Amino acid sequence: AEEPLARRVAKAVAAAMPLTTTDALADVVAAAVPTISPPAADARRRAKTVARVFQALRVEVNDELGALDRMLLALPDHVRPGGRVVALSYHSLEDRRVKRVFRTGKLRGDAESDAYGEKLVPFKPLTRKALAASDAEVEANPRARSAKLRVAERTTWGCKPS
Repeated sequence: AEEPLARRVAKAVAAAMPLTTTDALADVVAAAVPTISPPAADARRRAKTVARVFQALRVEVNDELGALDRMLLALPDHVRPGGRVVALSYHSLEDRRVKRVFRTGKLRGDAESDAYGEKLVPFKPLTRKALAASDAEVEANPRARSAKLRVAERTTWGCKPS
């Protein structure tokens, strides 16, 4: 869903079947990326497309988004009111889910409201926007480049009385 050339890549992969190695898959995906110019930009576009395709395969095979959804929906039962939750996401599909659950308590739809229009949500986001790594941090750890950090505090809504 995040790859702009997904349809084109999928058609190329289907036409090239059977593929027996990851190198063969990478070659087919790279060849499906149209050339524009200059050549250095084309090489970066091909590399990014190949990386997104392999990331999508990993996410699907490992059910990463399903596991994230289950964890996010279970959080209210495991965090006491006033407790804080910190989430690190590494791509937009993860970050979108974390942001939505922290804001609405749901994966889809809007937060419920009471008779006074107050939102009934299990968490109050403490970071307006996701925090990103500083340039110095990325220099020390290049994997931090794509990391987004969000923090939320558990509210009393939906808590079982003790």
